[in-house]
Amino acid sequence: MKTVDLFDIESYNYMLPEELIAQNPATPRDSSRMLVLDRFSGKMMHRRFSDLRELLKPSDLLVLNDTRVIPARLRGSKLPGGGKAEVLLLKALNPEWSEWEALVKPGRRLRSGTGIMLSDGTVITVGERFEGTEGVRRVSFPQGVKVLSLLTEIGETPLPPYITRSTAPRSAYQTVFAARDGSAAAPTA
Repeated sequence: MKTVDLFDIESYNYMLPEELIAQNPATPRDSSRMLVLDRFSGKMMHRRFSDLRELLKPSDLLVLNDTRVIPARLRGSKLPGGGKAEVLLLKALNPEWSEWEALVKPGRRLRSGTGIMLSDGTVITVGERFEGTEGVRRVSFPQGVKVLSLLTEIGETPLPPYITRSTAPRSAYQTVFAARDGSAAAPTA
């Protein structure tokens, strides 16, 4: 079996034919495909998630993501001028969720202090860039805004760029183990 360097980013690079990328979640959920690797033989098997119980041994540890995906993609208009802007919230920086690390488009052309008016009229402020990142900025919501309520009302579920034509409802992109808000990306892998 070939040894893989788990710390080499190229070890995670592979070709996936476009026709194999599901554009909508499997129905029922546990019918989704799962690639299983036998670590000892190196053999890969195509299975279904419903087979998981028979694949696990009593000594295995199963880690579950129990965070609910928040509708973290926001669209709006730059102030002044009105050009299009998009914000993808990545990580809350405080317990009130009023400050965030976010990917902002067009990030390079927005000065710190620029406002973005969202569809409900709320104006968020783009702050400084985070050093060592590509396009990640601090974004601030106005004091007193109930951010989760606002996101639920006008936000979009952030889907990866390889899902281009999904017709599934927002709920289809929630993990079945969701117990608390917090994920800024849908579980699509």
